[in-house]
Amino acid sequence: MTRMVTSLSALILSIVLLVGGNAFLMTLLGVRLSIESVSANVIGWILVCYSVGFVLGTLYVHRIISRVGHIRTFSAFAAMAAVCALLYPMAVSEPLWALLRALSGFSAASVLVVIESWFSSRATNANRGTLFAIYQIVFYSSVAGGQLLINVGAPTSFVPYSLAAVLLTVALIPLALTRMEAPAVEAIERLSFFTLARESFTGVSGALVCGALIGSFYALGPVYASLIGL
Repeated sequence: MTRMVTSLSALILSIVLLVGGNAFLMTLLGVRLSIESVSANVIGWILVCYSVGFVLGTLYVHRIISRVGHIRTFSAFAAMAAVCALLYPMAVSEPLWALLRALSGFSAASVLVVIESWFSSRATNANRGTLFAIYQIVFYSSVAGGQLLINVGAPTSFVPYSLAAVLLTVALIPLALTRMEAPAVEAIERLSFFTLARESFTGVSGALVCGALIGSFYALGPVYASLIGL
């Protein structure tokens, strides 16, 4: 297992940088919108566009991967996420930020599909649970670590957005230079939402509830903290 994790070190480093930058940006945007005196309802609608983009990304990114491969897909959408991060402070416009959140969500879903495909291609029945446990630990540790960057600069300045863009861009380097073989691009069979719900109702309903709770917490938790003076 140690050898397996070592072989995936480039992928893990990309996860740390990408997820940390993305999580930091999510908190930063909520704080910035509250500073701009945007109502909590409007903030909720703006930030939920991330989830809309994320869902669309999971539905369509496989087509892009089948055309250009995993590494190019990762590079393209990590770059798109970085560009979105740089555009936010240029104009605090609610429609623009909603669009950027949707593009960011699509980009995040795309890179995560690439990453999880890579983990799946290396997993066997013997190590699958351990390997994906390591992935989850790295993922949520990076989410937590990203929050610690919130004080690097005033949310109204370009500095924190530039830092987020730097992290998202640097995440390209380990994976772009890796000697690991990319997962084979295989034909997939689509499974409809209703078929999946029929096969595993508990899993689908649990995922929906958890997604609603986690999404609302990440979107509006920073807003609430800002409003009460933290």
